[in-house]
Amino acid sequence: MWRIFDGWQVALLISGTAAARNEAVKGVISALMDALKRQDYRSAARLFTPAMQGVPGEICQFKTRLHDIADPALPPRGYRFLSSRAEGEDLVQRLLVRDGAGATHLLESRMVEAEDGWRVDGMRLLPVPRRARGRLGWR
Repeated sequence: MWRIFDGWQVALLISGTAAARNEAVKGVISALMDALKRQDYRSAARLFTPAMQGVPGEICQFKTRLHDIADPALPPRGYRFLSSRAEGEDLVQRLLVRDGAGATHLLESRMVEAEDGWRVDGMRLLPVPRRARGRLGWR
């Protein structure tokens, strides 16, 4: 039997799906930040796509690649989620990262949905906007 949905019902379904996707992505990034705080690169690598992981079992190569991308922000002492946006089927999540010295960095992660959940498929450091500096609520 077919059911007709009103526009507001469709909007609720779509926004519920987007909210669930955003929470799943934040869960992966939180697990990544926690692994990086502990300098547990083996656990961190599991959260990336195979292309980003590099050669299986070669954690040193992964660690080098990660430090090439985001060295100033590693290891993170705290982080705060900012905006996210969809780019096709991918999701791009921005977060502020506080390093061990207390400096603030803006990190952008490209997330892709794999068969077993969301994975990080790319990261880059961006300039920190002046308004983002100062007192922030850190995780």
